[in-house]
Amino acid sequence: MADAPLYKQLRWYTMELHDVDLHGSHKLHVICKSNGEDVDKMLSMLRRKLGGMPVKLVAKDRPMELDKFLMNGEYTFVGFAIEGDKSKLKLSGLKINSDNYIYIQVEWRDPYNKKKFDSLADIAGRMIDIHYHDMKKKINRKEDHTLWGFYTLPEKLIKYEAIDAFATYESWRIIYDAIMGLDRAKRDKEPKHKKNKAVIQYNN
Repeated sequence: MADAPLYKQLRWYTMELHDVDLHGSHKLHVICKSNGEDVDKMLSMLRRKLGGMPVKLVAKDRPMELDKFLMNGEYTFVGFAIEGDKSKLKLSGLKINSDNYIYIQVEWRDPYNKKKFDSLADIAGRMIDIHYHDMKKKINRKEDHTLWGFYTLPEKLIKYEAIDAFATYESWRIIYDAIMGLDRAKRDKEPKHKKNKAVIQYNN
């Protein structure tokens, strides 16, 4: 879900995209809304139904439900540049609970890549599908980013932001599950010391 910024536009709009291609047969259903109140309703509904969800916010309009969501200690947020996230959210009067933020580039490294920091495309391409290695090539990062906030968001950028959110969420989900699985296996291998049971003797 992406909430589009409309700094120079007076009307509200909603764009719904079905079957946005991810990888293989996987697809996304994307709803892009410019009205913060509508986003509030959707977030409230999704929080009740889902344990985790990929959400992308690029809005000036401030959804109050999102404000509560970002500061909720029950949720963990993952990303690639926490300072950039903080500054962009600040433009909308929002802030994130940095205690519950996972900086993926710091927490995980591709063991076969010699780069100091792996990009989202690097990590998603390794953890999800090789298809994601080229995800950044689908937009002109310099020219297309000038469109944020001035026009109805082009369909290709809505698709890109939705895929970006999914790739971030899914990459960390896979990494986290692997970490937890290895940790559990390690604990299970540790010898379990049986407690000595006290024996009570009865004399007749």
